[in-house]
Amino acid sequence: MLMSYQLRLRKKSMVHTDARASLLRELLGSMRIVKVCAYEAQFEDRLEKTRKNELRGIRSMVFIKAANQAVAFTVPTLAAVLSFVTYAATHDEGLDPAIIFPSMGLFQMLRQPLMFLPRALSSLVDAQNALGRLKPIFLTKTISTQLHADPDQEDALVVKDAEWVWHHQPKAKTGKGKGPPEKGANEKDGQHKSVNQRPVKAAAFRVTDVTLNVSRGSVVGIVGPVGSGKSSLLLGLLGEMPRTRGSVSFGGKTAYCSQMAWIQNATLRDNVIFGRAWDEDRYWTSIRDASLELDLDLLPDGDLTEIGEKGINLSGGQKQRVNIARALYDNSAEIFLLDDPLSAVDAHVGHALFHNAILNNLKARGKTVVLVTHALHFLPAVDRVYTLEKVCSAVTESSEDFGKDADLPEDQITLNGQPSTPMAPSSTPGTESGRIAEQGTYEQLLHAGGAFAKLVEEFGKGEGHENDEVVHENAKEVQEESKPKPKPEKSRKVAGTGKLEGKLMKAERRTTGSVEWSVYGKYVAFGLPWITMPIVLLSILIAQGCFAVNNYWLVWWQNNSFKQSSQIYMVGYAALGLGYAVFALVMGIALGCLSYESSKHLHSQALNQVFHAPMSFFDTTPLGRILGVFGKDVDTIDNSLSDSIRMFMFTISMAVTSVVIITILEYYFIAIAIFILVLYQYFASFYRASARELKRLVLQYTSSGDIPQEKPYVQIDKTPPKTWPDHGAIEFHDLVMSYRPGLPPVLRGVSLRVRGGEKIGVVGRTGAGKSSLMAALFRIIELTSGSILIDGLDIGEMGLGAVRSKIAIIPQEAGIFSGTIRSNVDPFNEHDDATLHDALRRSHLLGQSTSSLTLDSPITAEGANLSVGQRSLLSLARALVKQSKILVLDEATASVDLETDSRIQMTIKAEFTDRTLLCIAHRLRTIINYDRVVVMDQGQIVEVGTPLELFSKQSGIFRSMCDQSGIDSSEIARSRGAS
Repeated sequence: MLMSYQLRLRKKSMVHTDARASLLRELLGSMRIVKVCAYEAQFEDRLEKTRKNELRGIRSMVFIKAANQAVAFTVPTLAAVLSFVTYAATHDEGLDPAIIFPSMGLFQMLRQPLMFLPRALSSLVDAQNALGRLKPIFLTKTISTQLHADPDQEDALVVKDAEWVWHHQPKAKTGKGKGPPEKGANEKDGQHKSVNQRPVKAAAFRVTDVTLNVSRGSVVGIVGPVGSGKSSLLLGLLGEMPRTRGSVSFGGKTAYCSQMAWIQNATLRDNVIFGRAWDEDRYWTSIRDASLELDLDLLPDGDLTEIGEKGINLSGGQKQRVNIARALYDNSAEIFLLDDPLSAVDAHVGHALFHNAILNNLKARGKTVVLVTHALHFLPAVDRVYTLEKVCSAVTESSEDFGKDADLPEDQITLNGQPSTPMAPSSTPGTESGRIAEQGTYEQLLHAGGAFAKLVEEFGKGEGHENDEVVHENAKEVQEESKPKPKPEKSRKVAGTGKLEGKLMKAERRTTGSVEWSVYGKYVAFGLPWITMPIVLLSILIAQGCFAVNNYWLVWWQNNSFKQSSQIYMVGYAALGLGYAVFALVMGIALGCLSYESSKHLHSQALNQVFHAPMSFFDTTPLGRILGVFGKDVDTIDNSLSDSIRMFMFTISMAVTSVVIITILEYYFIAIAIFILVLYQYFASFYRASARELKRLVLQYTSSGDIPQEKPYVQIDKTPPKTWPDHGAIEFHDLVMSYRPGLPPVLRGVSLRVRGGEKIGVVGRTGAGKSSLMAALFRIIELTSGSILIDGLDIGEMGLGAVRSKIAIIPQEAGIFSGTIRSNVDPFNEHDDATLHDALRRSHLLGQSTSSLTLDSPITAEGANLSVGQRSLLSLARALVKQSKILVLDEATASVDLETDSRIQMTIKAEFTDRTLLCIAHRLRTIINYDRVVVMDQGQIVEVGTPLELFSKQSGIFRSMCDQSGIDSSEIARSRGAS
């Protein structure tokens, strides 16, 4: 029964433990977003609430274990009391030593197994709980990753009537609330209180009716709006998305570049080679064609520089180019699936990547490329284009409806690959699906007048227009190219040396040797020692006193030393036994309280230290190491350490009591006891050497000396006015900044004055320092020298919270957390449904005819069930809700299609007219109507002025970037006039 109750408590507690670990993992993985949005205090409070729920179960467990252990230790004594009292009461001849002492020996035999019974029960509970949690994992259905490859088939890729569906979508909850039809949570006193009715299973997204044939050695482009299933299509081809019907056959091995570049914690070279055999020529060719040569010059140790987890010390463009280089290095692959790899890089870098990596490398080697892209100006050079569209089953359309605008013969353009077969309508009401709307060559689709032609007409004018001839020339040259490329000797000059300057991750600092008493002292200091320790010490003295007297009481009883009746001796003996049990229980409960309070405060302080550590700490500390501290180490302190302390206190007090009693009777025993103690210490030292990896890691995380801390989050004497900033003017004065001591500066003497309400575009090659400038503005990295003033106030003298809470950002990598759309746009329930719905509508995430999203639509961890473009739109909605005077856009629209990009720019133009806007952009068309453009290179501002002024500089960097993007002065003038 006791074990069953412990199991129920443990399971209930583990639910909250899992919730805490999951939330912590998300927050640590998105710590940069948490910091720039000034969410530290709120998310720390949310974690503490989850921890509080977890601790309720732990507290009950601690007290049950204390009672269990107290009973186990006192059962032999209580059994002896009951036996001897019963014997004396039923036998007139009294107690016989021949009966007493053998019986006591038998009762003492129970002590050892009973001592370990509580820990055994606890271990059984943990084992049963762990097996129960592992069971569903072992029973989970696995997706078959065995791709069908037929090297002898004519085409590189053949897909016949395939459909893929994302299964097991999380459940959304409906509710009632104020405002629009989405009916979210009720709002009262600024807080949402959801009135849940019944869970509704979210619609599973599907990519349906896909039929395509990709010829060997061809380059195929896939385009479509955000959420139309472009990435899902590639994942389905690779077997990562469950296929419900149809077939997929490859003509060889595949290579894949994901839209969000996957970077491992290893050197840049290891990320490119990826465990394959070393080929120096192929490696440096891949580096060159991926445009990484200049980046290697900037890295501390060239290509042997260690890259942090998730590529933390690389820019978004650099990570994507490492991703591309990895694919290029794979010489065994025949089919390359590239998921929008050009969106994260600047225009001129994207131009170089398309020609060098895709055309002059892959296509020239006869490889097949399936390229998802939003860059329409590259499509004239591809062999075939597939246009995807997103449809919702609420508007059921057949394939004839879908292609009614296309006026082409069937042998030139096909719909879904099946011109004569109508498309089956979606099967589930309210579901979203993506499908191929049309396919053909660039010229065929352009003349068809369908969705693709409208897309090019509206958003492709000027998009690489001046470069179309160059694109066609390169495409022809590729087919004729047969000479081997020259060996890239220049790249080898930036090869790394493997020296210390390229190292990033710090080795875990582990304390060795015996545990210092200060460690125990700190643990006790967190456990309300002025209350718990006196109770513990007093209870030990009384309990062991009762135990000692109880054992000797039988001698007095048998000899009638006090000349009292047998009843008096019986009452005294029973009272001493019960006193031992009661005070042993009191001691266990007091130690449980000490352990509970220590665990609670250790976790809180460690969490606070980690949350207020600078970003450099997260750059150099593996995420798994931090999670290990808050996972296994915290669990050990919660559940195991208290058991060990109680066991230690019980056993040491019993040992001391036994030695004292025996010494009183036989004084020479003290010499034997000392000899035994020395011998025990000698043999125990071998065990302690391997067992003393004490749970002191958490204590290290509570010491400000072990974790570097950011500047104060709040500065009482430097608090800005509540209305600050009221203009949004920013002044950068001679900024110098390095990411860590000893590294070269990434900003070198940057000075810039931004007027309130001014729109500034920041451009430059990947790694030029654009994002570093924004990191300085948010004080993610503190300046080495220089200052930043907002409305005349130096932000370096303010608290971090005051600065970050006043600036909104739409980041390059949207920080999306598990929950709902509502909880991501308004994480702390500060706005009503009407405000949230309006922001989502203006960000073009809701209100579309092809969208089934609502405020309460579920979002999985890191926004995995949203496309990358939808995550960017969600970040835009978050910025609209924040109503800040200063807005920073860090490549905010890099991963959305041109139509959505245009709508976002219109929203920004309309909603942020009176606000200061700093926009880092790869797509120059998004900033050519801005007031001024800042061009950065190698951490310095090299050009600044209006777009027309910079365009007039024939040899300027901005002019060359415009030329590569097909932008001319007339387009800039038109854009300026339209704004």
